[in-house]
Amino acid sequence: MKKKGDDRVRERTKRQLMQPAQTMALLERAKTGHLGTIRQNGAPYVVPVQFVMLDGRIYIHGAAEGEKLENMLRDRRVCFEVCQEFGLSYAKDSQQACAVNTKYESAVVFGEARAVEDEGEQERALRSLVAKCVPEFAAKEFGTQTFARTAVVAIENLEYTGKEFRGR
Repeated sequence: MKKKGDDRVRERTKRQLMQPAQTMALLERAKTGHLGTIRQNGAPYVVPVQFVMLDGRIYIHGAAEGEKLENMLRDRRVCFEVCQEFGLSYAKDSQQACAVNTKYESAVVFGEARAVEDEGEQERALRSLVAKCVPEFAAKEFGTQTFARTAVVAIENLEYTGKEFRGR
């Protein structure tokens, strides 16, 4: 059943869509995203993760065991979201509570998770992640147990959209 105002909302959404290059720039710039996986019972499971874009893939890392990794190994389908806020946009009549919007850019990505087994790919992803998120550590060596304790996951076959609101 179509609700009143649906067409207006869809038109506004179309105006807010970002170009693919803008969406990719956001994914390359952002440091933290939210990873959605499917739990064993079919319920969604969402966690914040640091990530890096490399060669058209999203790379994440985490403990070599745990629910996030188990979910991705059981069902490779994942969703990934990034959002950056830039402040508030007030309507002319800002006396009403709903006369304020958030200025933002966001990206929603669907893809397939793959556990990275190749040590060279693991190291490249981890080095890129460190350089992006903690650049002052980029030249440091990894500990002897880093690769044994750390899982690296590539999210591939990406389908993505971006949306933005820059204000009124």
